[in-house]
Amino acid sequence: TVEENIIAVSKALGKNTTQMTIAVQDRERHNYIVEAARKLGTRIQMFGDGDVATGIATCFDETGIDMMMGIGGGPEGVITAAAIKCMGGDMQAQICPLSEQELKRCYELGFTDEELEKVLTIEDLAKGDNLFFAATGITEGDLLNGVKHIGSNKAKTQSVVMRAKTGTIRFVDAIHSLDKNDILVDLMKKYNME
Repeated sequence: TVEENIIAVSKALGKNTTQMTIAVQDRERHNYIVEAARKLGTRIQMFGDGDVATGIATCFDETGIDMMMGIGGGPEGVITAAAIKCMGGDMQAQICPLSEQELKRCYELGFTDEELEKVLTIEDLAKGDNLFFAATGITEGDLLNGVKHIGSNKAKTQSVVMRAKTGTIRFVDAIHSLDKNDILVDLMKKYNME
């Protein structure tokens, strides 16, 4: 249950549930999580988009986020697991089809009822230690700065690169010449950042 998970994490962190902060995506499907957390006196930080960045934020003490709970996309869960594993964190997940169509798709992919009930560990989601994670901020966020224009033909970006085997986390600031970087120019057009 939600309550059991919050209590287990609070014990692992050596905190009372009233000292915990959980991040929950602001979606109607998560109302039951919010209600359960409130019963335990746990602080809740709601967020709109950016479930990968929010999941990663649980591994940085300065964010104040102790855990994240909710139903999200499979690819986002695997990406988040890779980053969390690089940082020495932990994560659990479960396949949670929200509709008959999604359940049918699970069966088409070969999942059994038993597999759909299984709680997946971080090792299930991101096997081994030969894992890397990299991200570059496009828009402003809690984890990374967004693209900033410098003069008429340069842009500054911030990226993070992580490696599970060594636990190394690198933040990289870069300045790009837009007249030599069509990929960045195309991204900026796509996100109306010209």
